[in-house]
Amino acid sequence: MANLLDRLAANGSESPMALVLEAIAYLPERDFWLRQVMAGRDLAKRFDRIRNDMLVDQACPARRRVSDTSEPAEPDIPA
Repeated sequence: MANLLDRLAANGSESPMALVLEAIAYLPERDFWLRQVMAGRDLAKRFDRIRNDMLVDQACPARRRVSDTSEPAEPDIPA
């Protein structure tokens, strides 16, 4: 994890720990990442891919997981 934090700081992140904590908070939203990240070393190894998925989910609301599955999510694109 220290190497990940150092790399993020070297790439200009003002708060590397905040980025890592944001990624950790994101993991439960995606079952795939929950199964892939079982330790800090796994998070460090897959961080760039996790961060990319987070950014795509933010840009594409229809891709986000819907917590209430009783009703299907409405698409963002009009029919």
